[in-house]
Amino acid sequence: MIAIGWTTLANEIDALKLAHALIEKRLVICAQIAGPIQSIYSWKDSIERSTEYRLTLKFMVDRLQSLESELHSMHPYGIPQWIWCMAGGVSDSYLEWAHSVS
Repeated sequence: MIAIGWTTLANEIDALKLAHALIEKRLVICAQIAGPIQSIYSWKDSIERSTEYRLTLKFMVDRLQSLESELHSMHPYGIPQWIWCMAGGVSDSYLEWAHSVS
């Protein structure tokens, strides 16, 4: 089964480094970087605004624990955003490719 996860990073270079490392370790099958985006959030009793880059990660569910561990150890944020969900539908050909690279 395939899942999709999202995190954000402060700059494109950090997003590229994390994406490459996770692909090299075969923890994710695909990484996509989008940005810049504007993030507005509450932090330490104030409203913050940051320019960030969104890193979308596609991965096999059986890699979730290892992926989460690596992501948290490599991510430059103290509390990184990590949100994931199961892919509701995946084409047969994409799933076949995902199994071949994982």
